[in-house]
Amino acid sequence: MKHNLTLVLNLLFVLAFLPSLAQNQTNEELKKNLLKDIFENPDRVIVDTQKLIDQNTDQHVVAGYYIIMSDAYMSKRDYTSALKTLENADKIIPNDNSLKTQFNTIKLKNKLASLYFQMSMYEKAISQIENYMPIFDGLPKVDSITLVKGSTSALKGLIYREKLGCEIAIPYFEEALEIYKNIDTKAAKINSSIVYYNYAKCLLQAGNSETAIKFHTLSYNLGSQVGKGSLQAYPLKGLANVYFYKGDTFKALEYLAKAEDISKDVGDRILRKGIYDDFSEIYLKLGDKKNFNIYNSKANIERELVRKSQLNYITSSLNTVLLTEEENLKESKKQFDVKFYTTIFIFIVLIISILIILLKIKNRIKKINISI
Repeated sequence: MKHNLTLVLNLLFVLAFLPSLAQNQTNEELKKNLLKDIFENPDRVIVDTQKLIDQNTDQHVVAGYYIIMSDAYMSKRDYTSALKTLENADKIIPNDNSLKTQFNTIKLKNKLASLYFQMSMYEKAISQIENYMPIFDGLPKVDSITLVKGSTSALKGLIYREKLGCEIAIPYFEEALEIYKNIDTKAAKINSSIVYYNYAKCLLQAGNSETAIKFHTLSYNLGSQVGKGSLQAYPLKGLANVYFYKGDTFKALEYLAKAEDISKDVGDRILRKGIYDDFSEIYLKLGDKKNFNIYNSKANIERELVRKSQLNYITSSLNTVLLTEEENLKESKKQFDVKFYTTIFIFIVLIISILIILLKIKNRIKKINISI
């Protein structure tokens, strides 16, 4: 079983759900309801947030809904749509120094960092984090701000695990969990579930299977408290990995079957691909050619769909770059034309002025000659 397989849940930095920065009670309750479905029913979240966006005029509220919508798209691994949604949020956030603007800016950059991480663009992810870290200094020490600090530590742990290994990542995971345990919100539970899952993967990699089982179980229990879906399927898959590592293929298949059943209602193709890959490996070891072929075929289908999604993201990014370059060229040409025609105009005025002066001098000389 591929213990180094990167199956990463999208970190949710759902800070707007906390009362300290909520617009009103109704808005807060709406966001809490959306949060419950992000992993279980992301398509519904996308539809509902679009309706709420259409009904609202408050820029901060609308930006918050766009950010929630991006969570749903990232849950589905639809990176192209997630990026476009975050761009919409960026356009609508007011350009001022208010607390709400700074808060939404941090959330937006959190999302971009998470998106870049999931696309294996680690340097861009770190760049986003470094870009928003200084904003913390001017913000009050409330749970909503503390939560994003914890999520930043968790995201750093995920990035450094991929770049430098688990030994560097674990302190960031522990820092995040220490922060989350003091915040009693669904967002904190979701993020704790995600961190425990990834921490457990590092423990298994180090051969500490018993603690890995404990942390995957904690991940599953926390995920179950806020709803089903990916938050349950991933730790179940993680438990299957541990038991396969321990040589208990029966238990591994049992946990994988549970994870597969949950994944059918979740739009996370990477999750399903990982589950099918694990089934294939187990059946290959058992010599069950029939089931191996079934799950290997399923894994290949999901792999191709994931590849197309990533290709669409890259194509969209390239098109954005090309469009930006085209606009820059147009602007440069416009500026060049203005400068060119301004120079020509000044040159013509100068020539005319010189001719007028020369004409006046000539007339004066002529008058002098006549008087002589």
